[in-house]
Amino acid sequence: MQDRKGFSAEIIFYFVLAIFVAALVLIWVIGKFNTSGLL
Repeated sequence: MQDRKGFSAEIIFYFVLAIFVAALVLIWVIGKFNTSGLL
């Protein structure tokens, strides 16, 4: 996964991956601390 700059494609990949993981963790935390039946 390399383009002309050699690293920006990999940075974008890890950036999207980090956002995805952060979203999963956020959903898990909300579900953990909100037992009113949100999830």
